[in-house]
Amino acid sequence: MGIYTDSKARFLAEQATGQQASSARSLTGGESSEVYEVTLDDTTPVIVRLHSNPSIYSATRRNLETLRSLGLPVPGVLFEESGALVLEKIPGTDLRFVLPSLTDAQVSAIAQSVAAYQQAVIENLPAGSGYGWVGIGERGPHATWKEAIGFADQRDPRLLAAAETLTDYLSAVPPTCHLDDITGKNVLIDGGALVGLIDFDVVCYGDPHFWLGLTRTGILCDCGERELRYADALTDAFGVDALGRRAVAFYSAWIAVEFVHRFAGSQPPAWRARMEAGITGWLEETSGYTEFYA
Repeated sequence: MGIYTDSKARFLAEQATGQQASSARSLTGGESSEVYEVTLDDTTPVIVRLHSNPSIYSATRRNLETLRSLGLPVPGVLFEESGALVLEKIPGTDLRFVLPSLTDAQVSAIAQSVAAYQQAVIENLPAGSGYGWVGIGERGPHATWKEAIGFADQRDPRLLAAAETLTDYLSAVPPTCHLDDITGKNVLIDGGALVGLIDFDVVCYGDPHFWLGLTRTGILCDCGERELRYADALTDAFGVDALGRRAVAFYSAWIAVEFVHRFAGSQPPAWRARMEAGITGWLEETSGYTEFYA
């Protein structure tokens, strides 16, 4: 049980809408926030997010309003106060939970839509003045991209060797504004189609290829090898060239090593085996090309 109760969520939903709340239920999936779906008396559902850090949502409204102005299907903010948000609820289910049931045509269409939304952000929002995860327009806390992803703390010799083949590339990454967490989660699907994008407390200033690597690793972690078809379709839709594909493979391995360190103890041996196989394949892909950054 979290530090909040559904009564807090009901109260905030009522304050936001002026309606009585008929029910509230806790939702899983929030990595740091406590998330509730509150149903109002007229059957309209809203989402209430709560956090012990009073400033955690300081940039969320601005982020969402900016993204909505670019045509992205994001929820509106109905109410906010320190450590609390009430949002419109977009009907749908996280992509990772429905991916196995989707046809290849549906997977391709979703990937093309997500890639187009990402391109809209990259093309219309200015580059940052630093690197890392902050609100839109805020200065990133890191001076370089390698610093932002924790390069100085990396000790895995496989990753360090692979990074040597991308030294110039990694050192030249510009602080591009992009949405790093629209992966197998935060992409809402209904009826086999994309209906919304959620969870934009921060954006990332750095390399968008990292987003593709995170998607690839997350899909392998949550869904398995077959559903990497979505990650492949997304990479194709994003128009990634040969050097970019090496970077995507490198980031995939980088993140997968972290996932193994964090989660292997709670997963069956088969999970670790497929993650290790993914790491091996991605490292080979990183170093397997003859083209080098120029």
